[in-house]
Amino acid sequence: MVSREKLAASNNNMSYEKSPLNITPAVEVAYDLHPAAALYRAATCNELDSSLQRRSVEFRKRLYTDNQPDSWKDKFTLLSVFVDRSIAAPRNKAQLNRSEKSKKSKGDPDWNLRHLAVTPLLASCTNFVRNNDNLWDYPRRMALSVRRGCRDLAEYQGVMAIISSGQNDIFQQFIDAKLQAFDVPAVSGVPRDVEQTIAAEDADLSKLLYPYSGVLVSNIRLMCGEWRQNLVSTQFIVLLDSVLRLHAFSEVRHLAMANAAIFDALLKSQATGRSLSREDIIQLLSPHPLHEGLDLLAEVRSLAVHLERAKQGWLILGKAGCDIASHTHSVEALVSWSEAITSNGDQAFASGIEIFRQQSLDGKIDSNIDKSSSMNNFDEFMKYALQQRAMNTGRDGQYDQGYWARKQGAHNSAPYKISISPFGSLAFAGLAANSMPTCTFADVKRSLMSAGLALGESGQDQLYRSLKGLGTTVDSPDGAGGFLVSNPFYILR
Repeated sequence: MVSREKLAASNNNMSYEKSPLNITPAVEVAYDLHPAAALYRAATCNELDSSLQRRSVEFRKRLYTDNQPDSWKDKFTLLSVFVDRSIAAPRNKAQLNRSEKSKKSKGDPDWNLRHLAVTPLLASCTNFVRNNDNLWDYPRRMALSVRRGCRDLAEYQGVMAIISSGQNDIFQQFIDAKLQAFDVPAVSGVPRDVEQTIAAEDADLSKLLYPYSGVLVSNIRLMCGEWRQNLVSTQFIVLLDSVLRLHAFSEVRHLAMANAAIFDALLKSQATGRSLSREDIIQLLSPHPLHEGLDLLAEVRSLAVHLERAKQGWLILGKAGCDIASHTHSVEALVSWSEAITSNGDQAFASGIEIFRQQSLDGKIDSNIDKSSSMNNFDEFMKYALQQRAMNTGRDGQYDQGYWARKQGAHNSAPYKISISPFGSLAFAGLAANSMPTCTFADVKRSLMSAGLALGESGQDQLYRSLKGLGTTVDSPDGAGGFLVSNPFYILR
């Protein structure tokens, strides 16, 4: 039998995991991160992830036995499309060896999936993303991001219906026809049900923790509702993926910063005897956009350390008896907790923080941070969300133009700097213009800012050169925006 004391301690340790601040990224989703595939799966599949996992494993087994062109009337095997070198990212010797080994394991061997034009059917039967039902189950997280940006369930279902409607592109029709010949079950088109999670969230706090969700929904609605039908599928999927990558990074970054900000504010509140007001909480959780030109790895590492330090603190508080989940579920709860802390009304917090301070002085907190596997997982997730896959020459390749962090040189130790993505500049020019034929350069900057990226002088120069190189600038200076930018996706009706 488990004692009441041990059971209570176990429940307390779970307290942070049940709080809205919890972050547990899985490194497995990072290596071939495909937000567009995750979005399609979230919009079309409300099945248990275990059934999707079984389907993907079975599909891969069948795919790699499909190597006889004569068995197909058109002589093209589905496997030949999946391993087409023309759409593959370059691989070094170690990667090639790893890829060969993965074919013999249960890992995902489909190197090119990130570079294929995704269909909802393809997303439902392949292992683009990890199948684990936790906060960082990528399809579920994409579903939550969309749902948080919608006013209600009806709007969420409408947006997901737009996403799952697919595309009549000939290449996607070809892929789907091949999949159907494999007897891949048709997707239901029912979006991921996340209402139970949404119902448990405080609306005011959710807006503060996920400030980019509303803009994300607007961007998805425009891209999937208007652009997709007029673009080649391979081009569209890179545009969508690029936009989703920036949004995903911004969302995770903001949530990580919120962890550190709230923990440090409560620590300071106890030390100074000054409780936090509602306005203080709102100010603490205000967005801080990422700045172009930063070293990605240094930025992510700093963020990971601050997040892990806060998580170490939450863990100690949980063991001391603090019910972190109930104290952090709303803005009002945070204010009340702060008042209790400053009036010495929360002895569990006082004893937990004393342990945290002592372990900080002893170096134990720093030691735990250095040894933390979750911090390394966070590092991996954040780096691969943005960084370019550079060739050995250090130059861009046609396979990867949707990055937001570019390698500054060909050598292995060259840093990745936050940069303007070529496809990203094209996408955000269209998003800024919406359905109008032109917008100002200032509009494009604001559009990027709304997704979490702020531009300094060098970033504005990068953006200008990128837009000019794509032929979208109109040299007609205006007083407000500097010059006009043509909407690359404008269709004259």
